[in-house]
Amino acid sequence: MPDIREFIDASVTYARREVQRLRAVVAALAVLLVGACVAAFFAFTGQVEAERQTRVAEDERKSATEKLAQAQIAESRVLAERAAALFKNLFVVIRRIFPGFSGAPRAWRGSR
Repeated sequence: MPDIREFIDASVTYARREVQRLRAVVAALAVLLVGACVAAFFAFTGQVEAERQTRVAEDERKSATEKLAQAQIAESRVLAERAAALFKNLFVVIRRIFPGFSGAPRAWRGSR
């Protein structure tokens, strides 16, 4: 009978150790699961923030492009006005030097 008792005690001890190992594995998996969930949360929030920053940067780029175009148009107008004033002054000077100068060659004025 002592052999059966020793066998039963050894079986119970083995079963307890097996349960402890399974509990340890389940606990480790639970910790890994929680870690994965936390990492997924931070990855998701990081992605959302990155997408928001991308939209903001794109909006700012569009705004800057529009402002640049408007500034270039304004500068073109100013330069055109200056060029027109310079040509007007040039023709005034030329007419003073050459009183008969009409401003354009006869071939350009067409037939009259």
